[in-house]
Amino acid sequence: MKASDLRIGNLTKDKLDQTIYEIDITSLLFISKCNKDDKELSIEEIPLTEEWLFNFEFNFHQGKFWIDGLCVHTTDSRFYIIQEQGRVFIRNVHHLQNLYFALTGKELSIKIRP
Repeated sequence: MKASDLRIGNLTKDKLDQTIYEIDITSLLFISKCNKDDKELSIEEIPLTEEWLFNFEFNFHQGKFWIDGLCVHTTDSRFYIIQEQGRVFIRNVHHLQNLYFALTGKELSIKIRP
């Protein structure tokens, strides 16, 4: 993963202990100092699953996931949105976070269910 793929607040996994954490301003400054050439980071992407969509409080209706007018489709455990040019596949959690922010100007809030 490249540092330029991330925004503050994106969820990732640390390759050392596999725990989920949020990128904060301190980490981002550290990343920018250590990765001037946008080299690979030592963190992993989190694959997008239905569970993550529910954690972000998407509603499931008529076979699609909805939030704030954004409709996410699923096929063969892959998630995508439809736009004029065709399907745009959403690869992982931070990609969904970035896409949602770009389309709505708001951050996705996470609510882990017990």
